[in-house]
Amino acid sequence: MALQIFKRLFNRNTDRVTGLLDRAEFLRQCQNSLDKLNFEGGSLVLLRLAGLAQRNRIGGWEATDAWLKQAAEVLRSNTLGLKGVLVGRLSGSDFGVLFSQEADEGEGTGADANKVVWANQLLQDLRRRVSPLSPETQTTAWIGLGRFKREDALAAIFSKVDGALAAAQAQGRDAISVADSDSVPGLPQSSAEWLAVFDAAVETNALELHRQTVEGPSKAILFDDVTLGIYNDDVDSAIDADQWRPVAERLQYTSKLDLAFTEKALATLEDAMQRKTQLVAMALHLNLNLSAASLLDESFMPRLLALLDKHESVAKHLLFAMNEAPALRQGKAFEAFCLALQARGIRVGVSSAGYQLAELSPLVSKGLRFLSVTSGDAAWLAGLCQFAHVLGLQVFAQDVQFASALEQMWQRGFDGASGPGINNP
Repeated sequence: MALQIFKRLFNRNTDRVTGLLDRAEFLRQCQNSLDKLNFEGGSLVLLRLAGLAQRNRIGGWEATDAWLKQAAEVLRSNTLGLKGVLVGRLSGSDFGVLFSQEADEGEGTGADANKVVWANQLLQDLRRRVSPLSPETQTTAWIGLGRFKREDALAAIFSKVDGALAAAQAQGRDAISVADSDSVPGLPQSSAEWLAVFDAAVETNALELHRQTVEGPSKAILFDDVTLGIYNDDVDSAIDADQWRPVAERLQYTSKLDLAFTEKALATLEDAMQRKTQLVAMALHLNLNLSAASLLDESFMPRLLALLDKHESVAKHLLFAMNEAPALRQGKAFEAFCLALQARGIRVGVSSAGYQLAELSPLVSKGLRFLSVTSGDAAWLAGLCQFAHVLGLQVFAQDVQFASALEQMWQRGFDGASGPGINNP
């Protein structure tokens, strides 16, 4: 009975607060659109609501969730009836809208003009229908938009429009900024350029571990949540996984990068064992976020296991996680992944989780140990923790923005949390 209730409550691939596509599903569908043979291009709009931090401090999660739901309804009404449109909540108060060329009603500067008109209407509706933080509030939201072609890489599209969003926010009031049609400086633009960057990163170890502390209710450090950054000669800082991974998955390059990622983490652990006191070193654990697409490469698992066996003394200080939906799509391959790592005493989890617990439950006996969750309303989060604990899974909150929200996380049953609220209280 409990499982049936859970299935009714937990729809897949949607954000639990707004009901829009969640980040992972929005990106997946964007990539699917780019991969269609008859897809010519379109426009991407990024929206950021103003005042997230203040709302969370003043009204708490419930008031903030109600505010996000209002904004989602405005987005729905402003895209209703348009063909070829995707709408999703990306994170925090950020939303994305993708328009195919069909929805753009044309190409070039005319299409940009159409989108500016649409964005202005969206801003007006947000001002009218979304509750202001206070009567004196002057800023509601910022919008960045830009056009793209079918051959553009998804990461480059998002980087370009994210730059426009930052330019809009820099104006300090409700604003709309249109990205230049030129390529984003620094980021590879073609598949050949991305392959060259990937090859160089693997061959020269031009890699960086991006770490966030995961802290428990007692403030004990549980482990570091780690993603991989890769360096490109044309930019000063490493390219984040959110930017390079969609391209690597399309180019079937993730297995090489994930193996290099694992080797880098193992070297980091070995260095820590030598440099730090034994007590500190033994407490260090790294959770590596890998791509489920790597399991498609038949050579990946044998090479990964050989690498772990070679570094057996520190391998047990690793954890591994894959995004829930794509991991489950790998079926038996993901099951084998869990079993092989369980045999070596290594914990496995899924991220962006909570949507498919019924499918996850058989994997608990095969080595699945934890879930990482990014968002949800209060009742959903509490129910998720309770159900997961019944299955024997730990639950960790990702991307917690504010230290003030932590006590609520512990009350709802979370075993740990990471994000700016943890790292910068």
